[in-house]
Amino acid sequence: MTISPIFLFLLLGISVAVSLVAGYVVAQMESRKHPSAPPAAAPAAPKPMPQKPAILRVDMDASFQWQVELDGTPLHPAQMTPEQRARLVGIVVQMRPWLDAKAPPPANLPATPPPAPVLSIPKTPAAELPKATGKIDFMRGMRTLINNE
Repeated sequence: MTISPIFLFLLLGISVAVSLVAGYVVAQMESRKHPSAPPAAAPAAPKPMPQKPAILRVDMDASFQWQVELDGTPLHPAQMTPEQRARLVGIVVQMRPWLDAKAPPPANLPATPPPAPVLSIPKTPAAELPKATGKIDFMRGMRTLINNE
């Protein structure tokens, strides 16, 4: 007895349809067990910063030239007025303590680690060196090291 090709295609179609339905049902059951987060919307635009007065703004342009703005006004070194120059120097001087400030060390740690001891071997003049005999006298070498310290 032979099976007709139409019956095989019909059996294949039914098995594919049952597989798709079974996959859909299993996926729905899994999603109910582990609810997923709602789809993320487009990333929110960053909040605009509140307008703060910009006292000093320093940038570099593409050609690595300094772009300095003082109180919102662009500055050029050759075109600064004496008042602008004095204001700029005053701002930098006021910032100096902020630049030099250092956080205090934790109470349980020393402020700075003690320096590592420096070991140095004193140089002995050639006249004091023993003559090479081909034999190594270990104890004499140890006494020399101990006595030279």
